[in-house]
Amino acid sequence: MKYLYSLGVACVLVAQEAGAWQFVQDYRARFESVSDDAFPRDSDALTLRARLGLRSESWRGFSAFAEADLIAAADRNSYNSTINSERTRPVIADPAGEEINQAYVAYGFATPSQWIVGRQRLNYDNQRFIGSVAFRQNEQTYDALTVQHSFGALTLRAAYLDEVHRFFGNYNPNPLLRQQALDTYLLNLAYVYGGHQAVAYLYAIENEDVPLSSHRNLGLRLSGTALSHDKWRWLYVVEGAQQTDYQGGSTDIDAGYFAIDNTLNFNEGAVAVRVLFERLGGDGRYGFQTPLATLHAFNGWADRFLTTPRDGLRDTMIEVSGKVGGGTLSARWHEFRSDRGDIDYGDELGIQYVRPIGTQWTLTGKLAQYRADRFATDVDKFWLALDYRP
Repeated sequence: MKYLYSLGVACVLVAQEAGAWQFVQDYRARFESVSDDAFPRDSDALTLRARLGLRSESWRGFSAFAEADLIAAADRNSYNSTINSERTRPVIADPAGEEINQAYVAYGFATPSQWIVGRQRLNYDNQRFIGSVAFRQNEQTYDALTVQHSFGALTLRAAYLDEVHRFFGNYNPNPLLRQQALDTYLLNLAYVYGGHQAVAYLYAIENEDVPLSSHRNLGLRLSGTALSHDKWRWLYVVEGAQQTDYQGGSTDIDAGYFAIDNTLNFNEGAVAVRVLFERLGGDGRYGFQTPLATLHAFNGWADRFLTTPRDGLRDTMIEVSGKVGGGTLSARWHEFRSDRGDIDYGDELGIQYVRPIGTQWTLTGKLAQYRADRFATDVDKFWLALDYRP
């Protein structure tokens, strides 16, 4: 609380000197329904999020920004929000409430160097390791000091993370779901050459509240255009990382990560075919984990693998997408197997349609059906959302 008070004073002082505030806002109404064979009752959540903020004009290179999330639910007892007593229903992690989402002071946005201190949104690369979980109504943000500097084609991103504020909200009775104390260092070095990018990273994540989970990731990511033609392009991503224990983490932590992602785009994205293989290693004692990631974006929208099983995970995904009726329709199929023992976990079908309405509205419909073989239970999820950003 003292930290936020000091930061708030700094924001006000910068804004006073800058002389003006800019009001920023966005809104999302969403219906989410979950039917899970592990629970006797379904969950149905109709929620509305208003995200309201103020941004100061620049003063001698400094600027301030603050925003809050306000989330309302039509019926708080129609789903398990993780803060109510609806334990006979599956979780929909969009609890009603309000909290400070971001509050920071920034320096140097018009220069090659950018510094930000305070509560902020962090998204590194494809958010496989560090992300903001923007899919949920309440975002995941970090109390951090971040630095970015460009040396021509080379960009350095470095950060120190003091705390992570999780998307379960301020009112969760479980303190580990509210926030977690970190002593974490991130280093990300990206180099662009032609139509390609190479990223080397070191993420040393010490979790002071869950010390046995502390770990270090060392990895390399390559992406770009492999081949191109007048009417099609082949895009690729290849990534590998090694995870080991760090600062009191369990000695069982020792696992590898590998992903290869290929996409063929036809007629400037009118149709696309994507094939992804992702391996999170596991040896029966420990499976490769990415606890600060935007996990909903990976290993199926049904969220069956937010925690990697101890035997690891191999996810093979095929996705076809195209322009339909002014929007984008996509269908993806996952086959999930264990890394150790080649156990058939199950498979999943996901369908999504996203359509802009004018320049300020976006309509999204989404469906996920996970069918279990030897992991978890069958689940069906459905979302219908309307976003407004003026």
